Amino acid sequence: MDEPLKKEISIYSFIRAELGGLFLPTDRLCFVAIPQGGGKGAKKCVAEHYFGMRNELLKSENLSLLRRRNNSGFSLYFSICPLRSGATRRRSEDVADICPAVWADFDVPTPAMEAFLAGKSYADVPVPDLAVSTSAGRWQFFWKKPNMPTADAIKEVREIAKKTGADIAVADPARVLRLPGFQNRKPGRYGWDCRAYKVQN
Repeated sequence: MDEPLKKEISIYSFIRAELGGLFLPTDRLCFVAIPQGGGKGAKKCVAEHYFGMRNELLKSENLSLLRRRNNSGFSLYFSICPLRSGATRRRSEDVADICPAVWADFDVPTPAMEAFLAGKSYADVPVPDLAVSTSAGRWQFFWKKPNMPTADAIKEVREIAKKTGADIAVADPARVLRLPGFQNRKPGRYGWDCRAYKVQN
């Protein structure tokens, strides 16, 4: 897919190079594996949380573990807001004071979603920096906001949702969003490959 999106980017580029300029090497993140069917025994399991610093979580052995979980019927997610140092839970009170981006999640097509995919702004919402295809017709978008207070980021996520028709339920600092580079294992998503792209401006 060359138009209207730029070249696909890998999970390494998405986390380390793209959001990685905002997720610092020492930021504490969380990857989450949620059982959603499609694999033997997945429905009997609970969500699994993997906590660690950015570079630790992106080590090949950790990504290989996530790949095995994905192949066993788990969908993979990441915490968009870094966590406080030493946090072992993913609650609002565990989130750090600074968030690197704001985001929008579209489960149904809207004029705003179509505009973003075409590299255009919508109303007074600017063109996003990154897009993740989460399943057929469903997208998540990210706008880089380095050093933005988390409380301000959540307010902006809520405003973007109101203006664009995105899902307002994602305006939560403890929210996890789909991790590109893995398959969506929700029933009915047909093992959709979640892919990340730079949005053309």
